[in-house]
Amino acid sequence: MQGNYILSDAYFRTFHTTYPRSPLAEEAMFMQAQSLYQQSPSYQEDQTPTITAIEAYEEFLRRYPSSERASEANKIIEELYQKLDRKDFYQAQLYYKLRYWRSAAVALDNFQKEHASSPFSEEAAFLKLDAQYRFALESVPGKQEERFDKVVDFFQAFVDQYPESKYRRDAERVFDATQSALANLRKSENQNS
Repeated sequence: MQGNYILSDAYFRTFHTTYPRSPLAEEAMFMQAQSLYQQSPSYQEDQTPTITAIEAYEEFLRRYPSSERASEANKIIEELYQKLDRKDFYQAQLYYKLRYWRSAAVALDNFQKEHASSPFSEEAAFLKLDAQYRFALESVPGKQEERFDKVVDFFQAFVDQYPESKYRRDAERVFDATQSALANLRKSENQNS
């Protein structure tokens, strides 16, 4: 209650480890998890304490699955996982903001694979599409067609997965620009051969 969560974590852990049969062991284990939760930093910082808190709540739920605090523990675990999602999304998005298009496309693709149900997945899909387009646009002519074809694949996947997306109009603009670039590339290939 004094805000000294590092000490309370240690004391509650010691209590439930030393007295596992005590009627207060369940509460001590939950309070230890709460102490770790309070140490979880904002999503911009290192998330090791967040992961530790998740593990503590999961251990609590394994030991006391019928606890009256189980629903609260599950809600907190979900909140902490969302924080990890947000951290990973913003790390992937950083490549996009820095205009490292190839890295952005790869990082956002990896984010989507690892966090398929994330609330950031839709935005990640659009940013991946746009990053791949920009990467293709800045590529050497010999690689552009292959890279633009990948944009088309990303667009199809985006539209299939998010047909009512708020990014749909922007995605269609990218797709139209890609189709135009591919047509120009193929036209110049035919003229050169």
